[in-house]
Amino acid sequence: MSEKVLFKKVFVDNLISWDDDKKVEGYVYLTSDQEIPKADEYIENHLYILKNAEGCDKQYHLFLDRSDIESDDLAELEKHLFDWAEGEYHNGNYEIVDVDQVKYTDALNEAVEMMNASDDGELFLEITSALKQAASNHGIAYGAEMQSFVDWANEQLSKD
Repeated sequence: MSEKVLFKKVFVDNLISWDDDKKVEGYVYLTSDQEIPKADEYIENHLYILKNAEGCDKQYHLFLDRSDIESDDLAELEKHLFDWAEGEYHNGNYEIVDVDQVKYTDALNEAVEMMNASDDGELFLEITSALKQAASNHGIAYGAEMQSFVDWANEQLSKD
């Protein structure tokens, strides 16, 4: 079985389109070695799905080869996109994760390292302190977002 390829799904609103060099909104899908695109890069340089402007019949739009597919169901368009991308970007075994999930997972892994950093086998940091420190290190804001992360992380830790 081939190795699973992880794609980060990132919402962007500062990229431009080849059509008219105007800003567009939508989602880009990045492999682990790709950086989040900078403002004014072309969205077409990535795997992408556009968000339609207000007043359109459907919420999302996918240009694929010579096909235009519109839908309110983002997952449906992602399936079309990744079926098309098989072979060049992945071998049929892939997962799409929101960038926040990637950030949460990275922060959780760092927190676990912090808790286990003691040479004598004792917990180096208490769980909540390690989670909050790692969250801060990964740009998770204090307040509701951090509480959401801590709740999620505790749920993940209880699964192990």
